[in-house]
Amino acid sequence: MTPQEFREAYLESQNDLGNHLQTLTDLTSQFEELISLISADYSRMNEVVDEFISRQESQQQDGGQA
Repeated sequence: MTPQEFREAYLESQNDLGNHLQTLTDLTSQFEELISLISADYSRMNEVVDEFISRQESQQQDGGQA
């Protein structure tokens, strides 16, 4: 391998590494966004369940009238 071939191979490898690190950074950001969205989804699901239970309890206390 000549010095020029070494330089080209090294720069190509370095470029690949940079691209992969950028992809990893992008995926990390997307992963963090998804975690936040999933957390919000669970919170909303819990609100729906709590509201349903509250209405059921209220109906039972009112003798089934609602």
